[in-house]
Amino acid sequence: MGAAQINVVFHFHRSSYGIELEHRRKGRTIGPEIGLDIRDFADHGGSFPVRITGTGVFAAITVSGLASADDHGLIVTVLEELLKG
Repeated sequence: MGAAQINVVFHFHRSSYGIELEHRRKGRTIGPEIGLDIRDFADHGGSFPVRITGTGVFAAITVSGLASADDHGLIVTVLEELLKG
């Protein structure tokens, strides 16, 4: 499942959890109606974009196995700790 979440990050330049929440609000999911194959894209939490100012998204941090919000929260917690130095 991780690769499909990473594909969402690189396609939308947003976290897969953010896309999941947006799609839930709009009552839709990843699929042909928005031009994406469900075999290659997954709108579930667990992948987070890494950006360089002036360059854009160059990587994705991804975890999988927990609930979407928990996968996303784990990434946020690790990044917060890393940035504290």
